[in-house]
Amino acid sequence: MLEFASPKSGDFGLLYLFMLNVTLFTKKDCPLCDEAREHLDDLREKYPHRLAEVDITLDSAIYAKYKDQIPVIEVGPYTLHAPISREKLQITLGAASDRKNQLEKLDDPVYNYKLKKGKTLSAGDRISFWIAKHYLLILNLFMLFYVGLPILAPTLMKLGAEDAANVIYRIYKPLCHQFAFRSFFLYGEQPFYPLKEARVEGYKTFEEATGIQGQTIPSASPVSMPATSPAARPSATRSRFANAIPPSTWRSSALASPLV
Repeated sequence: MLEFASPKSGDFGLLYLFMLNVTLFTKKDCPLCDEAREHLDDLREKYPHRLAEVDITLDSAIYAKYKDQIPVIEVGPYTLHAPISREKLQITLGAASDRKNQLEKLDDPVYNYKLKKGKTLSAGDRISFWIAKHYLLILNLFMLFYVGLPILAPTLMKLGAEDAANVIYRIYKPLCHQFAFRSFFLYGEQPFYPLKEARVEGYKTFEEATGIQGQTIPSASPVSMPATSPAARPSATRSRFANAIPPSTWRSSALASPLV
């Protein structure tokens, strides 16, 4: 977890722009970390800085790097490892402050570029931040469309909106096994038409409904794919199941949902 410590008091105003950035790597129940934090508080007036605290236990990579060294303090290019005395910290803050002031006086282009970049949110940053805040909404909408459209298609077919239904079926064509005997059907006389070899009692078989003989159960696909009704697909696809299901049944038994 990343936490930012605010100055205790005072109106920093423009001085905020010239503060040092200090990162303290710490963890719970760490007396040496508490001591380092107190030293930073004591030196804040002389060396104004923004303090960011990182709990190493929340990141496996950081934990592996610093587990035996905390507290660790980073100030610009300088890194301090435990034990950290007040004198050592003061020297480091002073060196970082002098370096920062010198770079500003020299108008170093690399430093100015990094400084400007650090204060600017790019389009990529904004997009990443938006996705991070709304990823659950995006995922839920994707699942809603992915699961809902196959149910909407036969409903549209039932209502007579065949063009709209066929658009949905064409979208799912690359993911569709297109076997009528491995599909579910809505608004028909029965929800599915199993092959005779499946020996499902109480249901008309695929062979009985279509007159097609000799079909066998294909090997199962490792991916769940939305199946589609032969009647709801373009003619080129329906030709694979010519007269597979009587036309009177097509319109009332369009496929409804994915088949796992």
